[in-house]
Amino acid sequence: MSSINTGLNAYRPLPPNDPTPRANTPAEQASMQRLNDIRSLLSEQNIDAMLRNPESPAVAEVLAQLSRLINKDTLSLMRRDPSGDTSKALSAIATLLSESAIHKRTNESLGAYVKSEARKYEATRFDNLLRLSLADPEAGWDTAQGIWSELQASILASQAHAGQIKSNASTLRGYGELFNIDKDK
Repeated sequence: MSSINTGLNAYRPLPPNDPTPRANTPAEQASMQRLNDIRSLLSEQNIDAMLRNPESPAVAEVLAQLSRLINKDTLSLMRRDPSGDTSKALSAIATLLSESAIHKRTNESLGAYVKSEARKYEATRFDNLLRLSLADPEAGWDTAQGIWSELQASILASQAHAGQIKSNASTLRGYGELFNIDKDK
């Protein structure tokens, strides 16, 4: 009987399936590092935070980092990379920052904020005011004026908060437009 060569001696493990393309030149390595940094900053969790808690110092830091990392020149360099992985990553980011995705998240964020603010000033304050007014009309009037002043301050704070949410959404949409620019441009 002759021995059968099963090929086990020639077995070589396949290289790991690395989703990050290998960059050869220092410029390609820098471009890939920048892309990975952008991808980590534009996680769904960070985008939600930008729209739900826009006054947070962490959100301000993420936006500052994004403004340093994202510009037309950088993206055009990334688009020149022949790697399909880079193209897929750019497309995924563009989808995440699309007009409809940001619009939906902005509406959800504003809706959640309005509901939380409404809960603060629900029936308990007005029920207590009504009881107080019936017991002592003068004290009830003073309390009503105090509540009115609080509500006005809350309205101004809410307008500022909503304005910041819209500003962050606009910034994200702008980044989305940069990622959606045609490769030929």
